Amino acid sequence: MRNMGYNSSMNEKLGLDTLRTVFPATTGLPVATWCEGADACRNDVEIIAGGQTFAVEFKAAATSEEIGSATRVVQARSADGVVPLIVVPYMGDAGQQLCRAAGVSWLDLSGNADIDAPPIRIRILGEPNLYKRSGRPESLFAPRSARLARVLLLQASRTWPQADLVRDTGLSSGYLSRLMPRFVESGYVEREQKERTNEYKVVEPDRLLDAWRADYNFSRHTILRGHVAARDGQKLLRELAVKLGAHETTYAATGLASAWLWEPFAVFRTVTLYLAALPDPDLLKRLGFQEGARGSNTWLVVPNDEGVFTGSVDRSGVRCVSLIQTYLDLKDQPERAEEAAAELRRTHFAWPTGRQVRST
Repeated sequence: MRNMGYNSSMNEKLGLDTLRTVFPATTGLPVATWCEGADACRNDVEIIAGGQTFAVEFKAAATSEEIGSATRVVQARSADGVVPLIVVPYMGDAGQQLCRAAGVSWLDLSGNADIDAPPIRIRILGEPNLYKRSGRPESLFAPRSARLARVLLLQASRTWPQADLVRDTGLSSGYLSRLMPRFVESGYVEREQKERTNEYKVVEPDRLLDAWRADYNFSRHTILRGHVAARDGQKLLRELAVKLGAHETTYAATGLASAWLWEPFAVFRTVTLYLAALPDPDLLKRLGFQEGARGSNTWLVVPNDEGVFTGSVDRSGVRCVSLIQTYLDLKDQPERAEEAAAELRRTHFAWPTGRQVRST
């Protein structure tokens, strides 16, 4: 099939017109009824097929921001006895992860689908993207804008005047004014106006963290991999911390090493450290660092934004990044990283009312 191409002009009408053909072709379910318009049906668009009623929410792109907004909308419809269904031109990995975490069915116009509506179960993956974009909008979790998500999650029970967010994120007031409505529209944050001041609070921290992790890619940082002689990961971590401290180098452990400092769940071999700048040859020599990816046990990382250091703390004499940053970085780490991430999520990321992520 040819690449049809699309951009912001793919509005809801065009998408739904395409869906009339794609839905039965992808699912194998003949459409018994197509209902469109609030006056005609309970939801904006409903499809009755295979004995099920599907409430459709169309988004022009499958960014974490758009999918986050869509899951919030369709989950509100689940009590109506219908199957919520998110439809996009093409559903990427991040969008799939978010839908899976939310327990929401989806279908894309490229012929992929993951629909769980007993007795109907449809899972089709691997069809190519027929609607490739010439460019993509900046992600809600791009390095600079992610500072906002980080600060909000570190104190998830707090209500924030915008001036405080400007101070703690280091973002300009104008940039934040453009960014906040996107967080609000996605359903992660609520806004309340008090006199002439806007105040914000996270309303769904788990969903915000899921969306950020789905979008996160550790490889976007600058990573120098190599080897330092050491008996085990713990000894290596402490030796590196001592040498970096003596050299007055700004650093913070992340990944498996940081996870162990927060929750000694699993032993580790690989030590990952954020550095404020690329180390010079003299520092590498002091560390005993031999560059090379093969057999590496030390990753020296220059972050794509200094925000990764926000919330860093000293634990057992070693500087490490916050729980939030540690959890994100475990996504792309070796060894037992996924198990460590699950343990951190279980032990530290419960967000009942009035509680925030533990930071000390």
